[in-house]
Amino acid sequence: LFAFESLGVSLPRGFDVPVEVWRLLGEGTAQGRFAALRGPAITPFVGRRRELALLLDRWRQATEGRGQVVLLAGQGGIGKSRLVLALRERLAADRGTAIALYCSPHFADTALYPVRGLLRRAAHLSRADPPERQLERLEALLAQGTAQAADAASLLGELLAIPGQGRHRHEDLTPQQRKERTLAVLLEQ
Repeated sequence: LFAFESLGVSLPRGFDVPVEVWRLLGEGTAQGRFAALRGPAITPFVGRRRELALLLDRWRQATEGRGQVVLLAGQGGIGKSRLVLALRERLAADRGTAIALYCSPHFADTALYPVRGLLRRAAHLSRADPPERQLERLEALLAQGTAQAADAASLLGELLAIPGQGRHRHEDLTPQQRKERTLAVLLEQ
């Protein structure tokens, strides 16, 4: 879930034995808790053929123009994330883009937190990059879906807390107008 750097072994005050000390570098790059905790070692998919068949049927219906919503609910550890991974593996050959959004109770008060993560991953944004480079990458991503990429990048750059450095600022908009334009840009994408 997080990226760390080892600072070596130390004997901190109050400890009887040496311990390895780590420095937090920031959030990890894994897309979701499942990937972060499991890494590349995925267990075999066992015993969920009926559920997988149901999900594949719903996917088929959705591709035929009949909208579908599926809710996977259950206690932690019963294999919901593994089932979704199996579905994504089966659909990998289909044309389209898989979008995964992950929520966290730690960010319940952060507007559009899952969308922010999706945008950062899709545009390959790094907080280590200078703001101008982040805006360029965001604009390049948005140019694939809109002719107004600079304006869209400026709005979404504000959402992502990227300093605008004077590019297409929206000070003339009320907070409500800014919110509506931001949501319109997201929907367009």
